[in-house]
Amino acid sequence: MFSKSKRNDDVAAYNVPMLIRYERQTVTRDQAMKQYNSLMTKNEEDPEIFNMAEEIEKSFTKQAIKVLPSYMKSMILRYAQLGKNTTVERWMAEAGDSLKEYTWVERVETPAPPEHQARVICQELRTIADTTFSDTKRLMHSRIQMMQKLFEAQEQRIQDLVCKIECRATIESPQTESEPDEATCLEVGPQEELHRVILPAKLARTRRQKRTAAMIN
Repeated sequence: MFSKSKRNDDVAAYNVPMLIRYERQTVTRDQAMKQYNSLMTKNEEDPEIFNMAEEIEKSFTKQAIKVLPSYMKSMILRYAQLGKNTTVERWMAEAGDSLKEYTWVERVETPAPPEHQARVICQELRTIADTTFSDTKRLMHSRIQMMQKLFEAQEQRIQDLVCKIECRATIESPQTESEPDEATCLEVGPQEELHRVILPAKLARTRRQKRTAAMIN
């Protein structure tokens, strides 16, 4: 029997896989000033309860602080010092000169899509099966293969449904004078009444990427 700590280690090893991407973010002075004015309004309505320093830390980021005009920065620093909020004080120390716009690259983690997780789990199960007795290995491999086919069939049904919805939206949307530079045609509808529609460039690229990924996998 495995010990309790061993079982916990096994469970911890199966965290949801995360995908990492980098996104370009931009904040403008107008956006930051609107947020500042909103906080000031709330503070004026109930100053005895409203913790301004705490709310500034919740509502702002160090990037947004950079684009505020000097007089607003001074007020924020004053609230931070009164509330002894070291985080906001640090933001103010790093703010530098007032900018009208600030752009940066942010690291974003999101859960891997279900089809990616399914492939990872199936591969891990195959690895586990290879370390077991021959009879168990044969039984596990056959069921893993069946499970993988079920995953793939479900994924295909979802893709088909999304495609039909997007095609229907394209048919119903008003025609524009210019068509996208990159596009593809797709036949949809009952077999006795096929329609040809132009898919937008973004959808066309997405479908090509999925087909390429499927061939690689």
